[in-house]
Amino acid sequence: MINISLLKDKELYIYGYGVSGKWLSDNLNVKNFIDTDNKKWGNIYNGIEVKGPNYINTINKKEALIIVTVVDIFDVIPLLNHLQAEWIPLSKILINFEDCFLESSNNTGESLDFIKYSIGTVLKCQNAYNQKEAFYLRSVDLVITEKCTLKCKDCANLMQFYEDPKTYEIDFILKGIDELIEKVDFINEIRVIGGEPFLNKDIYSILIHLSEIQKIHNIVIYTNGMIPPSKEKLLNLNKQKIVFSVTDYGELGRNLDKTIQILNEFNFPYRLHPPEHWTDSGRILEKRLSVSDTKENFAKCCGKNLYTLIGSKLYRCPFVANAEQFNGIPSDRSNFVDTADSKENLKNYAYGLDSIDACSLCPGRSFDAPLIKPATQVKKPISYTKHIKIESI
Repeated sequence: MINISLLKDKELYIYGYGVSGKWLSDNLNVKNFIDTDNKKWGNIYNGIEVKGPNYINTINKKEALIIVTVVDIFDVIPLLNHLQAEWIPLSKILINFEDCFLESSNNTGESLDFIKYSIGTVLKCQNAYNQKEAFYLRSVDLVITEKCTLKCKDCANLMQFYEDPKTYEIDFILKGIDELIEKVDFINEIRVIGGEPFLNKDIYSILIHLSEIQKIHNIVIYTNGMIPPSKEKLLNLNKQKIVFSVTDYGELGRNLDKTIQILNEFNFPYRLHPPEHWTDSGRILEKRLSVSDTKENFAKCCGKNLYTLIGSKLYRCPFVANAEQFNGIPSDRSNFVDTADSKENLKNYAYGLDSIDACSLCPGRSFDAPLIKPATQVKKPISYTKHIKIESI
């Protein structure tokens, strides 16, 4: 299953302390994990510790080989090259993965279905990265409603600011995704989100439409499990493409057990997890950052590649996408790109920017940001400075 000849006589390290990296360490002799996210530094998995990128400068680079197991390979490779480290992508060392997968070791605590999904995602994204002329997006957040069953004060998607949240019409949603699909060569993952996506009654029709698009490889539904899926309508969904990511909000949640029971009954792959990695990013700054600080904000952001689609507008991140909907930031053409625009312009927006105007009003979402208590509830929308929306002529 693993091409050992490419790893022979090397001291092995894994870049990426995620599901795929953990699984790989179960099947190889690895010295350390390395990860960009400082919240993971110091964690230990089966006796293997997680280090930060600067750790690379302390190892014997002539003897070391770093196996990259992350989907965001385009973020990691420039860093490894800068540090003059020898690396190899996971996609190059796995052979006959489908045939041998069930015989591999797995101590991650995740189901085999989810492991297979996670590793498949890494392989597809890394292979697409090597096709330099292609326009691929690792993931796109497809927003189908602004409504949510919770009102979290620090929601990074800014649901707490919506005074009159609405659910988007299906034609509005599908027009944007169909226009985007015409321009891209590959989207590994469409993440269907809200708010709470099951508050949109058309979600099942949307999922069927997405499943029929060959350029979309996976569909992930992000839900808090409070609205159990319809058993009747689940029968029409494509289990080969769809996976659920279910957040367990504990006492705040309701119907979670029923949702999980239904997913198990219909054998849909899912991941159940607590609210994770919340930082103080769910705010809008009152005063703009300087130009240099704005660019640094963008450079350090862990969310700048969380492409978000609302209607026919593609945004770089959830902050700008949602803030523009309720006029929480000034209207600026650099903040988005139209899906009807040219492939070249879409690709430049996705790959070629060093910041957007919205970054100057964002508190930042860096990997080294301190964690905060998740899911603190508010009873009414948070007030903010409203900006007049200026439509282009």
